[in-house]
Amino acid sequence: MKRLKFCLLACMALAFFACDSGQVYEAMHKFEGQKWEDEDAPKFDFSIPDPGQEYNVACLIRNTLQYPKHNIYLTYTLEDSTGQVLDSQLLKKDLFDPVTGRPLGTGLGDIFDHEFMLKEHFKFPQRGGYRLKLQQFVRNEETSLPEIVAVGIRVSKSN
Repeated sequence: MKRLKFCLLACMALAFFACDSGQVYEAMHKFEGQKWEDEDAPKFDFSIPDPGQEYNVACLIRNTLQYPKHNIYLTYTLEDSTGQVLDSQLLKKDLFDPVTGRPLGTGLGDIFDHEFMLKEHFKFPQRGGYRLKLQQFVRNEETSLPEIVAVGIRVSKSN
């Protein structure tokens, strides 16, 4: 009985300390068949409550160990509520070490999660709604990226 109480208290403490009070928004878009088609460009709508605050905006990628490449190319576009583009960039990010093939990120079993910073200490120009769009950018005749489980974004207050 004491062991059960200890485990319960430990789990509650872990849940309490794992909460991120600075997090403003987090969402994932799951792909059917674990395949990111080139026409599938997930859009994430979020709201910024305080334009005086600095924020971090991160891209989240979940892939399997069977992902056939060591890196991924993607484009992100950040827009305000009127559709004005605030930032857009093409990024190349490694999901596996290019030399050893060792998976990067954090994983459990054959699924690995990655977090790549898109904007750091960014001040949004005004309070209100924003949209971030992610699109994969395959470099050859392929039109899809296999073994990509999901992508998402996280918006949090900067420390």
